[in-house]
Amino acid sequence: MAADSDGVVARGVAWILLARVIDRMGGIVSLAITARYLTPSDFGLFQMALSVMVLVEILALFGFDWSLVRHPNPTREHFDTAFTLQLIAGIVGFVLIAALAYPFAVAFRNPDLVLPIIVMGLLPLVAGCNNLATALLRREMRFEADFWRMFVPRVVNITACIALAVWWQNYWALIAAALILRIGFTVMGYVLHSYRPRLTLAKWHELMSFSVWVQISNFIEGLRLRIGDFVIGRALGMHHLAIYNVSNELTSMPLTEFVSAVNSAVFPKYAKIQDDAYELKKALIDTLCLTVLVGLPAAVGLSCVAPALVHAWLGPKWDEAVPIIQIVAFGALANAIGSNNCYFLMASGRPRLQTALTALLLAVLLVLLLILVPSHGLIGAAYAFKVSALLVLPLHFVLLHRVVGLKPMEAIGGTWRSFAGAFAMSAVLTGYLVTEGVPLSFGSAIVELAIAIPCGAAVYCLVVGLLWLASGRPKSIERLLVRAVIDVLSRTLYRFSGSRLPPRA
Repeated sequence: MAADSDGVVARGVAWILLARVIDRMGGIVSLAITARYLTPSDFGLFQMALSVMVLVEILALFGFDWSLVRHPNPTREHFDTAFTLQLIAGIVGFVLIAALAYPFAVAFRNPDLVLPIIVMGLLPLVAGCNNLATALLRREMRFEADFWRMFVPRVVNITACIALAVWWQNYWALIAAALILRIGFTVMGYVLHSYRPRLTLAKWHELMSFSVWVQISNFIEGLRLRIGDFVIGRALGMHHLAIYNVSNELTSMPLTEFVSAVNSAVFPKYAKIQDDAYELKKALIDTLCLTVLVGLPAAVGLSCVAPALVHAWLGPKWDEAVPIIQIVAFGALANAIGSNNCYFLMASGRPRLQTALTALLLAVLLVLLLILVPSHGLIGAAYAFKVSALLVLPLHFVLLHRVVGLKPMEAIGGTWRSFAGAFAMSAVLTGYLVTEGVPLSFGSAIVELAIAIPCGAAVYCLVVGLLWLASGRPKSIERLLVRAVIDVLSRTLYRFSGSRLPPRA
């Protein structure tokens, strides 16, 4: 990628990541408070209602926004048609969810599920009214506007969730907060863009030719993410379902948010250079190296500090989450890398390959869940998640080799320093900072996290930095990040000094 393009993508990742970091930090605080007012069964019932909604909603998600980003010259008719199709899908989604509420409640032997599922059905209906012109913000790489579109609704959502959990002390607080978030997201879309939709189906065939594969892939991916809920919920009950989901969320959170930010920023770049094989492969390698550079220490660190994390943020009644977090951490990293690869295939015009990979991962996960959950409970579910991701990941790179000629050493060459740094960090954390198997009070858990997180990050950055310098400062992702940090610091100093910014090199 050209230097200027790298800078645009880096700033895009920074804006989106800032929104997601603030979002998730608020979510962590919200979870820490609500977990003390609500029971695991409350969380489990909400997660089951959410899973039913997500599966039906994904059937109605044709990825029209991504189709508009990728389109070489979208017109007003394209946006109007996409909105009309999206609205129809939202209405159909609500009807289907309402119709499925009672059968699901019977299947899971829980009559309390009926009304929550119906209310959650309002979410796709609200989403059907989203302003699709916000896709132009991504297409034009105006990620600062995307930041506000995500940030403002989440602040309202977190505030409402905490207040309602303290007031109601049941699962309705979670359901109401989810609805508030979706409404806020839709409203912000119209605040940020002046486009107002009209109903038409003039370009439906053109949009569907790409979006149908996105929809199929989204459905399979959503089923992969939620299939564990149905297997665990039926086999083990709502309490264990909540333990598994909260563990998975805490583990996947930093990786998911970072990778989502990267994917949102690089997708327009992939789409623009899809006919340039050299630049396309270079962009893919940079994205892979960046994901490993950030994701690997996150996975290792979470595995090491899991006992302190659970005691500090959730409390002792969530102790069963500790081994689940430690098992699924590396599966979450494998899924993050696979997610990057799938976005690359979609943006480069190969949605069928992306769909095939997602379907294979779903099949492997389902087989492992059906085998391991009845015999090993939650531990079996965690291993099913981890092993399925690790088994399918090598196939990603086989396909990438055939698509863009990506060689194993090209992928490994930019990541070995990250593995060395993560190993050093793990040795420090497990050997000196984190004590396994010792009950922790809230205060001691906070102290342990306050020591472990900065020390682990410092060791990792020091080792990676020294190895990069010893390697002769190659043109790698580390060099790009160093330049980005220097650029941000210099521009900040100029801004505070009142001087004009120097022209970019």
